[in-house]
Amino acid sequence: MLSRLEIESAYEQYKGMMMSYILERISCFETAEDLVQDVFANAIEKRDSINSGTLKAFLIKSLSNALKDYHKKSKELLILDITS
Repeated sequence: MLSRLEIESAYEQYKGMMMSYILERISCFETAEDLVQDVFANAIEKRDSINSGTLKAFLIKSLSNALKDYHKKSKELLILDITS
């Protein structure tokens, strides 16, 4: 189980790397910030099932999933816009 302080520390440690990863794949800084914040909010919610040895893997997998979800929603919105 992780404390909120450990997650906040990880935020400071990994935020830059995570932002770089996302910004290589999308061009919107604000969206990248939102995705990173969502990943850490999710980590706080699930901190009872995460330990310090698996936190980095959890964050990487969560970020990858968040980016996939973002692209999926973007494509759905594009399809809706085209068909409207």
